[in-house]
Amino acid sequence: MVYKCKMCGGDIAFKPGASYGRCEYCDSVCTLPKTGDETRLNRYNRADHLRRTSEFDKAIAAYEKIIEDNGSDAEAHWGLVLSKFGIEYVPDPVSGRRVPTCHRASIESILADEDYLAALDNAPDEHSRALYEAQANEIAAIQKRILTISQNEKPYDVFICYKEADENGRRTVDSTLAQEIYYTLVNEGCKVFFSRISLEDKLGQEYEPYIFSALNSARVMLVVGTKPEYFNAVWVKNEWSRYLKLIKAELPAKKRVLIPCYRDMDPYELPDELGNLQSQDMSRIGFTQDIIRGVKKLLAGGGNAASAPKASQTNPLLRRATLFLEDEDWDSADAYAEKVLDLEPENARAYLIKLMAERRVSSEDELGRQSALLADSPNYKKALRFADDALKKRLSDYNKAIENEEARLEQESKRVQMVLDTLGSYNNDNGDVGVLFGKYRLKQSLLGGKDPIEWLVLDVKADKALLLSRYALDCRPFNNRQTDVDWSDCSLRKWLNTDFMNAAFNQHEIEQLTKAPSSKENLGFDALAPEDKVFLLSEAEATKYFLTLSARSCSPIPSLKHAAKTEKGACWWWLRSPGGAAGSAEGITPDGETGSFYVNSNGICVRPAIWVKPI
Repeated sequence: MVYKCKMCGGDIAFKPGASYGRCEYCDSVCTLPKTGDETRLNRYNRADHLRRTSEFDKAIAAYEKIIEDNGSDAEAHWGLVLSKFGIEYVPDPVSGRRVPTCHRASIESILADEDYLAALDNAPDEHSRALYEAQANEIAAIQKRILTISQNEKPYDVFICYKEADENGRRTVDSTLAQEIYYTLVNEGCKVFFSRISLEDKLGQEYEPYIFSALNSARVMLVVGTKPEYFNAVWVKNEWSRYLKLIKAELPAKKRVLIPCYRDMDPYELPDELGNLQSQDMSRIGFTQDIIRGVKKLLAGGGNAASAPKASQTNPLLRRATLFLEDEDWDSADAYAEKVLDLEPENARAYLIKLMAERRVSSEDELGRQSALLADSPNYKKALRFADDALKKRLSDYNKAIENEEARLEQESKRVQMVLDTLGSYNNDNGDVGVLFGKYRLKQSLLGGKDPIEWLVLDVKADKALLLSRYALDCRPFNNRQTDVDWSDCSLRKWLNTDFMNAAFNQHEIEQLTKAPSSKENLGFDALAPEDKVFLLSEAEATKYFLTLSARSCSPIPSLKHAAKTEKGACWWWLRSPGGAAGSAEGITPDGETGSFYVNSNGICVRPAIWVKPI
């Protein structure tokens, strides 16, 4: 039988009959269920797997089923406790040990929980009881910290529950719909919790205290979704199921309400728990007005609703302006923002829209990626002046991001220039940055003299520069015989790093040649090894550094009599990437296109590339 670790899911090493064991992977000591029945053990492992994957409601149901069969099962009671409080164990970055995090905080202390007390009463021995107590005390301390933080948070009227990202990490339609509802309700004077905005200044912190506070203070929850699986997504369900429990636990006078809001699906596809609630179809004409009226009516009897003035005149204008931004109709967006300001001269949202129209951006977060500072704009200054705290912070953060990027680019420019100055760079007759490095026989001469090699500077990283010969310096096959060969085994690689290197560079220059820095281009069959001091460009590098076909076109040096050339003098030149067929390698044609050539082809030229760290 295999016992699974409650902390990480690894296998537990234990002695037969033991009540606890040590995980082979995370080294945690865990209590063990007291059973010799493999079927029952699998039920424990499945229940705990559900908890570790944050399927807390399913885990609760699984543990309750085990307890139905045996009410004195200490381990099942303890698993139920961990599930009720949403406990996940994560590695501590300092000590490396697994520590608990709480995703379902509660006002009731874990130390008073009836299942925790049942686990203590039914613990098989003192050591197991001590383990339960130690872990519960650790969770109680976390609970206390969460409650302390949450007590200092301002109350919300509305909590918007939705799925932020899909399985590929892209933003969902649900998120954009939820954001539209957020701005609509905020403009109506409501205090709204919308995690994308409400938690954006909490990056690097635990979110649970703020979610817990918002769930407990909100009078209304709107669950927004466009797919059944999004309504049932782990963290979405975690929020709405907790809110349903608050509704059931409190007196009717509190009058909390949960409203499912769906689109592009049938209401019968809503989760069973939400199916009996009055839901709203977001695609229906008048949905927005109905939500505003319904929320305001629900809040009218309580004390949470904000006292901001009504914005019934300006809201439609702001909405039209926002839609114009989405359509990139900048003039119309600016004009409608002006209409808002005629009615409400201190409307921060209108100034924000004018700023976005001015900077030609459709989404607010694009402001942080501008090349010019926002602080120079009068619209930015007015938006900052009249904004609430959340918008002020966002605007300040956008401007700070631009300042940081400007500083980074300035430092980068200085570093690049320092490397180029050390190499003695200049602008050649084509306007490209070039350097002279090494010498090679470039002209036809009976005396066999060498001339300086002219290189193009393709890239600068840290203290090294990537150079490519401006002209093709030699003409030879990729491999001496026709066979299926890649860069690592070809004869051209050996020639470049022996005969060519020794002929082109003196010892001091060879010492400046360095290995290529790690990058996504340096992977696969054309990957460079540390010993590749001289190499060919890959297909990815050629297309990255030469954006046009004409830029890739190259001429050979005059001494290459056997090079295949066009009438205009352009040649074919090798790349190190494998070709499209067996026994071929990639190359560049005279017109700049990429193509595949047999590895023993004659007449194709060589443009050496090197990474140089000047010393």
